[in-house]
Amino acid sequence: MNKGGIYCIVNLVNGKQYIGSTKAFSYRFSKHKSDLRKNKHHSFLLQRSWNKYGGDSFEFRILEEISDPILYKKREQHYLDNERCEYNIDKIVNGGMLGKKLSEKAKLLIGEANKALCGERNHMYGKFGELHHNYGKKMPQNGRSGKDHKNYGKPSANRKIVLQFDLNGTLIKEFPSLKQASKELDIHKNYIGACCKGRYKQARGFVFKYKEDLLKNN
Repeated sequence: MNKGGIYCIVNLVNGKQYIGSTKAFSYRFSKHKSDLRKNKHHSFLLQRSWNKYGGDSFEFRILEEISDPILYKKREQHYLDNERCEYNIDKIVNGGMLGKKLSEKAKLLIGEANKALCGERNHMYGKFGELHHNYGKKMPQNGRSGKDHKNYGKPSANRKIVLQFDLNGTLIKEFPSLKQASKELDIHKNYIGACCKGRYKQARGFVFKYKEDLLKNN
């Protein structure tokens, strides 16, 4: 575990993952766990899922061992470009502001900019009721419901028939809904749904498809 290279942190419930590189797997894994347990991980997406599903639902895996440290960032970018990495805030290695400290001057400028939007300096300060620029205007009805909604009459994902196949393409079982498939197989419905939509090739060793999608394609 003292070797370095590319690693990932996988959510065993929904298959989402975080990808990173390190000079020492053991140290990096310990650091991630420590930050997550203290609720201060730099990836709020990973932290939120850790808090929701619990530490036992995550697995730390080595994707590739690399002997030459110069190749770390290049190989990490390769994985970020070609693998799903839902928990990575920044998909560019060394990109964005992640891990970077702002100078005192930059902090001061940001603070002044924020002050300009508060209190009496805000252009909407004190404007309510008849003083508001939209007072008396009929607002557009973007939130449509009933027959006016674009999805009216269409079955929801939870009510679509789900087909379960083995990895050889043999049909195992047909489920009346995503919820039922999740309940019987003890696999999170989001994981099965993502597989049905083609985001994942398999889920827990099975392939899942919406029946109506297969009928459309045949």
